[in-house]
Amino acid sequence: MKFPPRTVFAIAALAFLGACSSLPNPFAEKIPPACPRIAILQNAGAITHFTPDGGHDITDIRYSGDILRLNSLCENAFDKNGAGTMTVQVSPVLSLSRGPANTEGTAALAYFVALSSKQHPLWMRRTFPLHITFPQNLTRVLWSDDVPITLTIPVEKGQKPSDFTVYVGFVLSRDEYQHNLKIRAQGQ
Repeated sequence: MKFPPRTVFAIAALAFLGACSSLPNPFAEKIPPACPRIAILQNAGAITHFTPDGGHDITDIRYSGDILRLNSLCENAFDKNGAGTMTVQVSPVLSLSRGPANTEGTAALAYFVALSSKQHPLWMRRTFPLHITFPQNLTRVLWSDDVPITLTIPVEKGQKPSDFTVYVGFVLSRDEYQHNLKIRAQGQ
C-alpha cells in the first residue's frame, strides 16, 4: 500500500516528536521540591519593648522591630513509599528600631522557630537570643543571620510536606503580646 508523501511526512514527524518527549528537556522548568508552609506566626511578627516602669507612651519605647521576611530553602529525600526527610533552612530578616527610651544603644531580644504538624500542634520549638547594638547616630538596623537555622523533618509514609508548618516569631512578654493585640485591633 502506497501512502501520499504528506501522510508519510506527518507520520515521521509524529514519531520524531514522540521520541523527543522521552529525552530530557534542558529548557523545561524544574519543579521545586514539596516543602512545608513557612510563615511568620500571627501576633508574633512584631515587637515593641517598653521601659520596665510600665509606661506605654512613645517616649517609653526602648526598641521595636518587625520580621520583614523569611528566607528559606527546602530539600527532600523520599523513598518510593513517600517516607523520608525534608531539610528546611530558615533565616528571618528583621528590622529593629531604637526607641527614645534606649540610652544604651542596645536591644536584647529573641526569636523562635517552631514546627507543627497535623499530628503534633507544637512538635518542636527552638529559641535564638539576639543582642543588637545600634551604631552611633543610627536608630534603625536590618538584621539577618549568615547561617540559617536548619530543621530536618522526618516524614512517614502517608504524610505530605503540606502536613507541616514552620513558624517564626519574636519571643514576647505578656505585655508585648498584649500591645501587639491592641495595635492589630486598631488596624495598624
